[in-house]
Amino acid sequence: MRLLMLTLVFFFLPLTLPAQESQDLTKRLADLERRVSQLETENRSLRGTLSVLKYVQQSEDGHTVELKQQGELIAKLIVAKDGWGDSRVEDVAAVAESVAETIFEVIPPEDKPTILVTRSKYGPRTLSNRGPNNEYIIFLNTGDRLWAQLSYQLSHELGHVLCRDIDPNANQHWFEESFCEALSLWTMETMAQSWKTKPPYPSWASYAKNLGQYVVNIKNKVNRPQDMGIWYATHRELLDRESVDREKNRIVAAHIASRGKARPEYLNAFLYLRTGRKSANQIEPFLNSWLESCPDHLKFVPRDIALLLNVQMGR
Repeated sequence: MRLLMLTLVFFFLPLTLPAQESQDLTKRLADLERRVSQLETENRSLRGTLSVLKYVQQSEDGHTVELKQQGELIAKLIVAKDGWGDSRVEDVAAVAESVAETIFEVIPPEDKPTILVTRSKYGPRTLSNRGPNNEYIIFLNTGDRLWAQLSYQLSHELGHVLCRDIDPNANQHWFEESFCEALSLWTMETMAQSWKTKPPYPSWASYAKNLGQYVVNIKNKVNRPQDMGIWYATHRELLDRESVDREKNRIVAAHIASRGKARPEYLNAFLYLRTGRKSANQIEPFLNSWLESCPDHLKFVPRDIALLLNVQMGR
């Protein structure tokens, strides 16, 4: 549309114009292009808002789960009542509650989020647009009592919620994707143990084995390089451009998950991944910005990532 409008303007121009008129016309064209760009942005925003409102409406009479720590509300999940195939919404909500409790026990969210969970063929993903009351909206593409798949997808998307800056075009988004994959691995391994004795329902204890096997199957497909520094140097340009490459994301994720298993506080550092100053789309300034944002007791995490990838940080 922008190209058509500008083409029509130029079509009706005389072949030559006095210098002053030419400068005025150039300014008017620049103003016109800015206005067209602004209208396009507003149009995209409106479409996004209308789409979000549709999903908010779907969740209005969904199943609500309040998550608390020491009696204080830390997050709320609202699971849409329809679309889960053979699964009852109460059971989907029970699995979602187990996933969120497992994660939030180690990484308590700082903004007390309300999270709407619905099923969509466009999932799994977390929408960049939030609801009218600042709700996060998560799409999952699962159902039919596939509890392991549901847990894996939801764990990943809750990672994006914890990072708080839901922008797939953000600089170094591949690293956030790697963290979210790591969170899925870590959560599934943790739940595979906790469900043996404390499943959502006593009759579900046997599902613990399914959760464990699901994550084993994924980890078995990860080809760990012998030297992560060489691997990263080989692939860093591609990672800068392509944020979602599950095979490569999981290579880094496997390292993060194992560190989180050894030291759960390792995962807390990712709360600060997007809270610092904006940086260039390069790993070194990105890690420096993250380092500056982390409290002192967590600064070891970005430094450890720099060592893992064999990159130099400014400090």
